[in-house]
Amino acid sequence: MNAPTTSLFAAPSTLAAISEAHAVAILIGSYDGSGNYGDIAQLDATLAMLGRFEPGMLLLPVLERSFAEGHRDLTTDFLNPPDNALFFDPGGDQQDGLLPVGSPPNLAFGACCLYGGGYLNRNWGERKLAMLHAAEALLAETDAREICRLSSGLQIEADWVADLDERDANALRSFELIGVRDSASGTAAAALGTDARILETADDAVGVLRGYSPQETTPQAVSEVYVNLHFAEHEWVSPRPEAALGFYVGFLAELQRRLGCPVVAQPLIAYLDGRIDERPAVGRLADSLEKQGVRLAQPLVLRPSAVPGALPDLQRASLTLSMSYHVALTSLLLGVPAALLRDNAYYEQKATALADAFDLPKAFALDSAADPLAAAAEIAAVALDPQDGQALRWRIAVCATSLRERRASAEAELLALLGSAATRTLTERLGELDGRLRERSAEPARLLAQIARLQTENGEDPVAEPAEPTEDDAARQMLAVIFESRTWRMTAPMRKLGASLRRIRAKVARGRG
Repeated sequence: MNAPTTSLFAAPSTLAAISEAHAVAILIGSYDGSGNYGDIAQLDATLAMLGRFEPGMLLLPVLERSFAEGHRDLTTDFLNPPDNALFFDPGGDQQDGLLPVGSPPNLAFGACCLYGGGYLNRNWGERKLAMLHAAEALLAETDAREICRLSSGLQIEADWVADLDERDANALRSFELIGVRDSASGTAAAALGTDARILETADDAVGVLRGYSPQETTPQAVSEVYVNLHFAEHEWVSPRPEAALGFYVGFLAELQRRLGCPVVAQPLIAYLDGRIDERPAVGRLADSLEKQGVRLAQPLVLRPSAVPGALPDLQRASLTLSMSYHVALTSLLLGVPAALLRDNAYYEQKATALADAFDLPKAFALDSAADPLAAAAEIAAVALDPQDGQALRWRIAVCATSLRERRASAEAELLALLGSAATRTLTERLGELDGRLRERSAEPARLLAQIARLQTENGEDPVAEPAEPTEDDAARQMLAVIFESRTWRMTAPMRKLGASLRRIRAKVARGRG
């Protein structure tokens, strides 16, 4: 490999894979190596989507180097664990066995993918764009003929976009497709003045959650009501955690009084690693709820790999209260009404997006400064009433189906864009190899047989002496993967149209001659 960069590092096994790669996709997004349920789910879904191109395309998520050890502990929480990763560290002075990453010597195609999350804002945007610049610098050092840039599932803050410097704004303008998870983010992306197509892709986590469907239920008498409960004291969620705790306690106590039966709270843990642990906050909430006579079930730690086993507990609930967007999203995709706290502009955008996607009443966007008794009364009237609650669940189920369909359509579009760009570039690389081999046609018949095998439109493979492996074998393997993929089949009409246009242009040119 060429001279190393100073901000991207990797394990020796990943460096070996990079040195042999002809196509790579560098993934920058919400997951940084921390134990956040939503972040893990978003990368998990992105790896599942782009994994269709493996092994020919090497997938390289970018994480924080300082979280490398924690990331290794979290890989079992993925449904699609990453085989490789790059670790971002502008200082580059840690002693952890990771080595600087140099440019891949054989690279023909590269992609920069911003996958989902709410990081394009004043809290995290600068850091994520620094990762993007590092990825671009790495690819710029290669002989890659083309770099494809696309994103999916982003939440973008409009005011942050307005204050971007020209370098950062241009980096985002260079994207061919900008996928966002809500309409407000689409408006913010358009303000960049980009020529990119802006597509509402839904949140990336839908990719790993869409297989779980709402239960078909009928109204029936119950002796107790379960409420899924996610509570946290993160500063980025609410500036007033004590008020949020009081709101939750007042809400559930009033709910139990109104229903006239026990309410059982099912605590959900969304963030848990060596740095951030939501369990102490849940413990404080539990102490306060028990004083109000609200019973608590055993807490569940949410992870993509744990969702299948947690389904019975999650779906027995009549309602979910959450301070996590992805806890609320998971609940809604399972058909359980979910209310999300909106104590700042960041979560106001999240709550509005969920309300729009699932046709939720305004009461389901919670405010810890509001009266919890009034909020409980309003939500109980529409979510826990036997008839109105059933109607709400049916409406949520219909919206969940629509969201799954939107995500599937968006994935097809993302794959078609990435697949066609990779195919085009690698086909050109193979054409160059064909030309080089023709120039050497005086060499033994073994080379002539190698040329024949490169004629991909000819289905016959002539019998010849086996050729020694060349540096372009991996590119041919990548092309074969794409030819066999769903993306290749989806783009067949476009390729046929292109071939027809080329034939027409050739006829016109001959006529002019």
